[in-house]
Amino acid sequence: MRRVPTRSSRVVADAAFTAVVLAVAYALKRRYSIAGADELGFVLAPTATVAGALSRAGFVREAGVGYVSTSLATVIAPACAGVNFLIIAFSMLGLGFVRKMPSAASKASWILLSGAVAYAATILVNGARIAAGARLHALGASLAPLSPGAAHRALGTAVYLSALWALFSMAEATVERLLREPERTP
Repeated sequence: MRRVPTRSSRVVADAAFTAVVLAVAYALKRRYSIAGADELGFVLAPTATVAGALSRAGFVREAGVGYVSTSLATVIAPACAGVNFLIIAFSMLGLGFVRKMPSAASKASWILLSGAVAYAATILVNGARIAAGARLHALGASLAPLSPGAAHRALGTAVYLSALWALFSMAEATVERLLREPERTP
């Protein structure tokens, strides 16, 4: 016989899982706000691979600096790692949908999945942002009255916001579909 959670037990579970998401987000922000290029290799290396593939340029690891492409005159340094995007994406997915999950096990699974999806999205989106930014820089483009640096930041903002919107929309559709499926009993 399946136990139906009471309203108070759901509130407690929701609060606990919300606290987990916030604690992970805080720990990431605290740890990686001071991290160097070598400590950020878990995100810089795959980002350099994606940016290199999209821009058709090679990025080479330079210890203590990050990943450098001489052909693009671009450095993927700690400030470009995308960890803030990772934190926002993870928080959005975790906080936005964990309450909808019907059980503690599904809530825990959702948080783990949110971390994996946020990481993968960070690598893909940040690689695309860097490739587009390098291309913008190579063209010497500026968006009047924006300087090239401001145009670069505007591009990054547009890419990140669009990606977050798309990620939220996909997650929302996925959660709705999962919650509509009848439960399978063994």
